[in-house]
Amino acid sequence: VKSYDIVIYQTPNLLPVYSGMLLFKKLYKKKAVVNISDIQPNDMIECGQLNRDGLKAKSLFWLQRRVYNMADGIMGQSEEIINQVHSVIGTKTKCFLYRNIQKTDKKHEVNYKKNEPFKIIYAGLIGPTQDILGIAKAINFEEIGCELHLYGGGVDVQALKEGIDNSEIHGVYYHGIVDRIAMDSILPQYDASIVPLKHAMTGAVPSKIFDLIK
Repeated sequence: VKSYDIVIYQTPNLLPVYSGMLLFKKLYKKKAVVNISDIQPNDMIECGQLNRDGLKAKSLFWLQRRVYNMADGIMGQSEEIINQVHSVIGTKTKCFLYRNIQKTDKKHEVNYKKNEPFKIIYAGLIGPTQDILGIAKAINFEEIGCELHLYGGGVDVQALKEGIDNSEIHGVYYHGIVDRIAMDSILPQYDASIVPLKHAMTGAVPSKIFDLIK
């Protein structure tokens, strides 16, 4: 630890970030840069997972102010995140925009031929924020001549697999978790992709969008 000049902290979650900053910034005097991909607790409130007036939310808002104030610099993945930081602590801490998109030299030769049936892919977290389970239950993909193919993990996977096994969900196929390198060759096999969020969240930009446009 002593050999490093800067420690970068990833949020969410706020509590481990605050604990780490207390240790490395206060004890070892290391500069702290906070990278914010989702604004906690604001995103939890917007998703209906947290009551704004509750004790937990108030505690997290206190942690949010402490983390932002203690940081020597803040990276935000969208302009909305930077604006949110400024609304909390003003412009006292240096902030800069860092979009979650990677440069690549890879060139894909696209020889597109429509699949029969039309195949849609989703790759990412499978949980309440994305509500893939709700989409799978609400739409009979088989009836409309489509297939929805899912890659990833999350808290809704078990319920999703049970729905498929019990024939409550139609035209949906779950393939488990694959690594990023394998996904580069899997994505071009499909006709379309979905990148869902159940609720709009301030500053949230699903990173899978960038995988699709590379």
